[in-house]
Formats: sequence, structure tokens, C-alpha cells
Amino acid sequence: MEKVSSQTSTGGETEKIHDPSSSDRSESLSTVFDPLLDRRVWRKLDMWILPVVAMFYFLSFLDRSNIGNARVAGLQKDLKMTNKEYSIALTVTYVPYIVAELPSNLLLKASSSLFFSLCVIKFTCRPLGLI
Repeated sequence: MEKVSSQTSTGGETEKIHDPSSSDRSESLSTVFDPLLDRRVWRKLDMWILPVVAMFYFLSFLDRSNIGNARVAGLQKDLKMTNKEYSIALTVTYVPYIVAELPSNLLLKASSSLFFSLCVIKFTCRPLGLI
């Protein structure tokens, strides 16, 4: 086998392995880096995935900040809670959230489609009082 190197349009060097005994079909199956295709794929990912991830991040942030907004809106006063009781309520709320985050992420990696579907159904039906 002899190595044949050629210049691409961007100035980078691409190496192709050429075997004189092989047919032209094997050369067409070789992997070639296409910067235009790479740019198109990244743009498509940015246009479809990034807005969804940003929306979920925003909703997660809103969910975590709602407890602070509720305090400002008078939750602590309405429930006749002291500052210490309110801090305990926050701790009781956040500790299970933090503890469950790692196993949840591990389960998501192991069985992404089933676990993710169940989480979406659970967290959709729970606020509606269906579960």
C-alpha cells in the first residue's frame, strides 16, 4: 500500500491510502473530512438542540428560584414561619433534590428513553394531581 497525500480547498492535508490492486469502490468508501458538512451539522444542532436545552435550563432555574420568590410574595408570613423554620423548609426541599440528582443522571445514561419518558410523564401529571 502506498500513501498518497493531497491538498484540500482549506489548505489542510488529507491522507488517503491507495492500494493499486483495489478497485475504485474501496477508495469511495474512505472517510474524508468535509468542513462544509461539519459546519452544516453544527448549525443544525445549534438551531434545534440549543433552544430546547436553554428552555429546560431556564425552567429549571425558575423552579429553583420560585421558593425565594414565594418568600418575597409573603409565603413565610402567611404560614407564620420564623426564619429558622423557613431555612429548615428550604433544606428539606433541596437535600433530596441534590441527593437524587446523581442517581437520576446515571439512570438517564443507562436507559435514556424509558427513564426520560417516565420522568416527563411523572413531572407532568404530579402538579395536575393525577398521581
